[in-house]
Amino acid sequence: MTETKNCTEQISSQMNQQLQAYEILRRRIIEFYYKPDKRLPTKEIHEELGIGRTPVRESVVRLQQEGLVFTKPKSGSYVSLIDLKNAECAHFLRSNTERAVVIECCARRSKADQEALSSCIFDQTRAMHNHDQRAFFSSDNRMHELFYQIAGRKREWTWLSAGSYDLDRFRWLHVKAKGVSWDSILNEHRHLFQAITQRDPREASYLITSHLHVMLDEKDEVISSFPEYFK
Repeated sequence: MTETKNCTEQISSQMNQQLQAYEILRRRIIEFYYKPDKRLPTKEIHEELGIGRTPVRESVVRLQQEGLVFTKPKSGSYVSLIDLKNAECAHFLRSNTERAVVIECCARRSKADQEALSSCIFDQTRAMHNHDQRAFFSSDNRMHELFYQIAGRKREWTWLSAGSYDLDRFRWLHVKAKGVSWDSILNEHRHLFQAITQRDPREASYLITSHLHVMLDEKDEVISSFPEYFK
């Protein structure tokens, strides 16, 4: 009985380590800590994170299955280049889905939902004042995730997020190439918050369409600034 319990705990610990390694590596790839077409230093990752070799290898395999990593025979694992077609596909799906989601938010939002969205606005304002790009985008994503949660569409968010890694990387490059317009993004979020709070589906639909439209604007300039990062 004790042996079975120990085995179960060991498996659970390994699964937690694998998930931890996966989430750290995925975030670092999206935020260009590990750059496209560069080798993943799996040995250094294992030593730095203090996570077993097996969980790290399993997380790399998962990233390979998702398309963020590829393997060169007798060489190792490398970060994939950005596929602009994948980014455009993710943008199309998200744009069309999120219009329906915010309309549903207007009908379903509760006082607790309103407070959660307000908290995101507060976090974004603080990140803007601190010039913290990572915190700002993290709160940005959290706010959009809340839209799906309020609408009862959390599973859809999970599916869309899993396939949006090229779009997310493109957004980071757009910031590096053009700089982030903190005020405009924050104002759009505030107006979206007001429309949902006031249960105005027409205004919310219009605002989210306009908000998401800018994601792939000026793509030629981004590609010309970072041509080595794209397929």
